[in-house]
Amino acid sequence: MNEEIERDNDLKEYCLDRFLDMCVKADVDVSNFEPHKGPDGDIVAVTIQRYFSGPQTICVEGDAPITMLKELILKGHLG
Repeated sequence: MNEEIERDNDLKEYCLDRFLDMCVKADVDVSNFEPHKGPDGDIVAVTIQRYFSGPQTICVEGDAPITMLKELILKGHLG
């Protein structure tokens, strides 16, 4: 895995951690975000683990970290 992908993954994982903190404090139905890596090692999808309903996987391949969060909010109906 190259340094650029590694740096991008670190930033995405940091954003997911902070976003989970916000969701917990706002009583959003989320228990965890589970990133999935593609063959190149980059994060290509995120599974939203929920307390009351089933998990949902959102494709974030090629997204910047802030765009990834936007996709999770919109497609995961977290807003």
